[in-house]
Amino acid sequence: MKRFIEITVDYDGTKMLIPINGIKTVTKQMDGTALVEFESICCTDKPKDRISLIDTAESYEEVTEKLNEAGAEE
Repeated sequence: MKRFIEITVDYDGTKMLIPINGIKTVTKQMDGTALVEFESICCTDKPKDRISLIDTAESYEEVTEKLNEAGAEE
């Protein structure tokens, strides 16, 4: 799917397909993996409940490459 990336949640291996327009930041963690800050408007009307932090199994470089391939720079 275009404009989505697949990431793997670090702690349980769950695969997630997330739209790139919901990604607010990608941070490189000390171990080289990525921390993705993601915003979703589903299921809540409280602004701070819309933010999720996702520790990925993928490296920071892998996540940024996926973002570039999905069209994040367009």
